[in-house]
Amino acid sequence: MFISVGFNHAINSDQVLMILDYNSQPTRDYVARAREQDKVLKMTKGRRTRSVLILTDGFIAQSSWTVKRLMKGLWASSPSA
Repeated sequence: MFISVGFNHAINSDQVLMILDYNSQPTRDYVARAREQDKVLKMTKGRRTRSVLILTDGFIAQSSWTVKRLMKGLWASSPSA
């Protein structure tokens, strides 16, 4: 199953370890370190980043959608839903 992260972008929901709010300084620092290693996938189409998805392969996906909205999509795509 896939989770939509906005603007016709989707990520395999099995690859998502966690979804974080981008407004915390530790999250911003984590993204900055990942950017230095070219491990950031920016999926915002120029809009403000509101959430960050940490993936199992070490990549980070930035989304302009809120954590709450992404979680609704993740719960909807889960097999138990």
